[in-house]
Amino acid sequence: IRFLVQSVDAAMLKRQIKDLPAAMENAELAGYAREATGLLAQIAKDRNGPFASDLHDAEPSLTQALNASDTGPSAATALADVPDPDAQRSLADVVLDPSRAALLRTQTAADLVRSIQRFGRLISADQEARLASMLRAEDDPDIHAGLLSIVRALTAGPRVDVARPPTTPIPVTAPTSVQPTTKPE
Repeated sequence: IRFLVQSVDAAMLKRQIKDLPAAMENAELAGYAREATGLLAQIAKDRNGPFASDLHDAEPSLTQALNASDTGPSAATALADVPDPDAQRSLADVVLDPSRAALLRTQTAADLVRSIQRFGRLISADQEARLASMLRAEDDPDIHAGLLSIVRALTAGPRVDVARPPTTPIPVTAPTSVQPTTKPE
């Protein structure tokens, strides 16, 4: 067991540690990024889980992970469950970017639809207009179907995920017949 004195500069810390860990290879870093993004997507799926409320804090990192081909799909899945305008806008940016892989754009379109249905429309008016415009010009049938789903979700409004409380049935009784009364004369 070694004790370290809190250092004020990097040179002092290097002298204290002596054996610095080796730098990670790019493949190892990419593996950690894939694993972390996949775990965040699993956390996002469990809405009642203990970490679901903290997912909002991961939004900037998930948005950055959208830009990598190996972490993009998991990041999109996780971002769809973040109730934040930046999350929805990042998803819309991926769908609107024709330089992205068609498979990623199609999956992200489905994730954006799910986010819109759950949280309402949080994307910008400019993005809405661009999505509608792209719908008319898109040649790829899968992306066209994804864009159509997004436009329909935007016009349908938010879907409520909250279950309605059960209603108490009103007891129904058979009507009673009323006998006319006659007046004596």
